Amino acid sequence: MVLSYYWDELSVMYQDFTKYELSLSENILLDYNSIEKFKELEELTKLLDPVFFANHSLDTQLGFWFDDGKQLSGGEWSKIALLRALIRKSEFIILDEPTAAVDIYTKENISQLLNMGKDNRITLIITHDINDIKFKSDKIIFLDDGKVEAFGNLETVKRNKKFNDFIKSKTIS
Repeated sequence: MVLSYYWDELSVMYQDFTKYELSLSENILLDYNSIEKFKELEELTKLLDPVFFANHSLDTQLGFWFDDGKQLSGGEWSKIALLRALIRKSEFIILDEPTAAVDIYTKENISQLLNMGKDNRITLIITHDINDIKFKSDKIIFLDDGKVEAFGNLETVKRNKKFNDFIKSKTIS
């Protein structure tokens, strides 16, 4: 197979994602701009954060380059980066800390969005947030200092002492 095929089937949301100073819709759709994708984007925005996207039209200009450009918080930019990865409907998605900058309400919405299409793709979530495990992961890879310490479903991984120590370190006592 041609390497370009694999690139077409891969979407990535980096922890340090790019913030394009374009309109909200251009920022997410990039070169996937079509009526169908625009309608799909409208639906995804309603699911991800209905309040934010009700207050910002998809034509809203983002960034400092525009006189009327809207300045966004880290969490708002994070939502845009996530939508950018999801809108492509790739077979393989890598999400690096997708919930690091968002509130609890948005985390739950992200969980629901990721579960909606999970049967049609492979999603790799890299996270330090134990709550991200509730994305109904089929498999969990627990790393410690770059070494695989546990692999399997949640029940299997829970039997690992280092995993349990990690969970305890993240839990409020």
